[in-house]
Amino acid sequence: MSRRLTIFVLFFLSGALGLLYEITWMRQFRIIMGNTVHTSATVLTAFMGGLALGSFLAGRVVDRVRHPLRAYGVLELLVGAYALLLPVLMLPADPLYGWLYRHFADQAGVL
Repeated sequence: MSRRLTIFVLFFLSGALGLLYEITWMRQFRIIMGNTVHTSATVLTAFMGGLALGSFLAGRVVDRVRHPLRAYGVLELLVGAYALLLPVLMLPADPLYGWLYRHFADQAGVL
C-alpha cells in the first residue's frame, strides 16, 4: 500500500473512531444522567466544543511542528488513551449527578 493511501485509511479510521467515541460517551452519560435530551445535548456540546478548541489550539502551533503527521498520530494515541480511561474517570461523577437530579429534576434549565 502506498504511503498516501495509508494516510487516507488512517484518517478515515480516525473519523470512524471519533464517531464510535461519541456513541460510547453517549451511552456512558446515559447511565449517569438518564436517557434524556439533556444527555445528548451534553455529549454533543462537549464533542463539538472539543473539536473547536482542538482546532483553535492546533491551528496556532501546527505551522511550527516539524513532523505534523507524527504529531497527529501522538494526539490520536492520547485521545485513544483518554477514551479508554473515561469510564473510570466518570465514576466520581455518578453521585454528583444523582444528587443534582434528586434536587433539580423539576427544573430542567438548572439541571
